[in-house]
This record gives sequence, structure tokens and C-alpha cells, in this order.
Amino acid sequence: MKTFNIKTIIFDIDGTLMDTYTPSVEALRKALLSVVGIDYKEDDLAFHFGIPLDDSLARLNIDNNFYPAIQSKIDEYYYRDERSKKVFPGIEKVLKVISENDIVLGIVTSRDKREVEMDFNKLSISKHFDVIITADDAKRHKPHPDPIDKFIKVTNSSKSETIYIGDTKYDCEAAHAAGIRFALAGWGALNKEKIKADYFLSKPEDILKLI
Repeated sequence: MKTFNIKTIIFDIDGTLMDTYTPSVEALRKALLSVVGIDYKEDDLAFHFGIPLDDSLARLNIDNNFYPAIQSKIDEYYYRDERSKKVFPGIEKVLKVISENDIVLGIVTSRDKREVEMDFNKLSISKHFDVIITADDAKRHKPHPDPIDKFIKVTNSSKSETIYIGDTKYDCEAAHAAGIRFALAGWGALNKEKIKADYFLSKPEDILKLI
């Protein structure tokens, strides 16, 4: 599978490192019902997975003045759900192997810093990452290239030697807009056939075939 020299690997968090689709979408659905009184179907909210909450509210035509109340309710539902703390099987072992090589490991996520600190930073896998770029670190979020460009600048990485691993079309579009290769995390991705990835990874261990 390896076709170029990788010096930097950037990961998404949700749907790539952590199996959080169901608790994330359920928390949003419950929060919207509680705050704005609309009971959305899960399929109607699937697009939310991978982008910041303010972008999701805009797509749903919900006044951003509801943001604080909705975010508070999401926190209430999401962080008390034990499923929100689940790391995909095999991820920790793969990260350990990669970290033993001369490769920069980092994260670009649509979570904000507060959300990263609430659970991800408490996980044992967090120690493997050199740099984490959140939604607070760029004016525009995925699918725009801004957060990946910020990561490249901070780490002084070469785009030709960098790959982004994620699970959504937003991740793929952001990577390609930034001029780097994209590998699809097939273990967490939805609508796999609609995502034009450079590489398809069926399980976390496939990442090791890239290095």
C-alpha cells in the first residue's frame, strides 16, 4: 500500500480514533428536542458528525442564540453516556507502533478545546500526539483546509509527506483542499462509496501498511 514517504500522520478524533457516532447524534437529537422542541430523526442529523455545532445549527436554520443552551444539553447527554468514551479496537496498539518510528503524530478535529479536554485528553491514547488543532484554532472549519494548513504550519511538516486519516467527506475534502493525501478510516466511516479517498483502510492495523 505504501507509495510515498510519510513523515506526518494527522488523525481526526470522532469516527476515526473514537467510536462516538451514536452517542454524538443522539445527544444532539435530545438537546434539540429539549431546547427548541423539534424531534429530528437520526438520519436528519447524520451530517452533524464531523462539523462544529454552530455549523450544524446553521444548516438546520436554528438561531445561533440557542447555541449555549443546546451545547449545555449536549454535554449533559453526551458525557454521561459511557459509549462516548469508546476507542476503536486496535487503535492504541497501532499508535504505539507509529510513535516508535520517526513520524509526527497529530490531530485535526472539529471539536473545540473544551470538548477535547472533557474526554479525549483523559484517554491513554492522547499521549501519542504531538499537536492537536481544534475548531478554536482556525476561522474556517472542515471541509475548508484552514485547520490542516494550521497544523502544517505549526509542525513545519511537508505536505508531500503528510497524510490525513478521517471518516467523513468533510475530512476528505479538507485534506485535498490543503493539498495532502487522505486515507479513509473504513471502520468508522459512513457512506464509504461516496468518499473519494486516496487510500481505504478497512481496519486500524492497515495504517501500518502506509509507513
